Amino acid sequence: MADGGARWASNSELSAHGECRFRWLMQYHLELRRPPNSASAAELGSDIHECVAHALQGGDWEDAHAWIAERRGLLPDDADVARAMRGWQTAAGRLYSGLSVVGVEVRITARLPGFGQIDGLAGVLDVLAVDGAGRRVVIDHKTTRQTIGQWSSQWGMQAGWQLRVYDWLAEQAGGAGGASIARIDHIDARRGEVSSTVAAIAENARLAAGRILADRLEMLDADLCRLAGVAAGDLDDPALGALMSPSRACSGCDYRDLCKKRLRHEAGLAQLAAEQLVRVGRLDHQTKA
Repeated sequence: MADGGARWASNSELSAHGECRFRWLMQYHLELRRPPNSASAAELGSDIHECVAHALQGGDWEDAHAWIAERRGLLPDDADVARAMRGWQTAAGRLYSGLSVVGVEVRITARLPGFGQIDGLAGVLDVLAVDGAGRRVVIDHKTTRQTIGQWSSQWGMQAGWQLRVYDWLAEQAGGAGGASIARIDHIDARRGEVSSTVAAIAENARLAAGRILADRLEMLDADLCRLAGVAAGDLDDPALGALMSPSRACSGCDYRDLCKKRLRHEAGLAQLAAEQLVRVGRLDHQTKA
């Protein structure tokens, strides 16, 4: 992400780059996004995140759903959002008892020298708080239509890593507290249930996260340096093709249809990008035919 001329990497971008460079290239470098879909898991998560942030910053839990519905144009009877917010309202006292909330939707950046294209790492903490013992508490909200058991088996390890990254960021930024706690609040939107998973983050775990991050940032920066000489919109440049390591068409990926065509050699990158731009309605981008 660019901010005032600075190029910040995020945990999401690092994960995408490590998992599939084709998806990273399409989503983060070329910024070819899918059109919003209120039924998608990502949109549901965004709606709930904004509802909770609104409530935690002084808004009324009762009107949080109406607030987001008006702002996003959702249907007032959107069942999953309504159920999730009722679950949050019921669990709020338990979840935040004994905590002092320092900030909600806190954007933290850490400048990291020594890279060619990347200025540092950035992240947004859903909630940063301090507990009664003075420990920093980093809280991340995960909204799904799965039970906590189903979700944890698929995403638990990745979410745990994400929290370590956020805690490392908070440490670099001089965040509140010394010792720290990571907490995932899982919202089961189908059932309106909220569960919390809490774990202490030891100092050696934070240091290990910093070392792994440095390695991932170095790999991302190397690819960005290769792309620095590619003219904007020149999607037929060999440097782009050289970046795309073999991948597979993964279920749930926004770019799986394009990836299938790429693997079957049915279309070049310029044509694939043009198809994606048509899908998202962003014809203002300049692509090479």
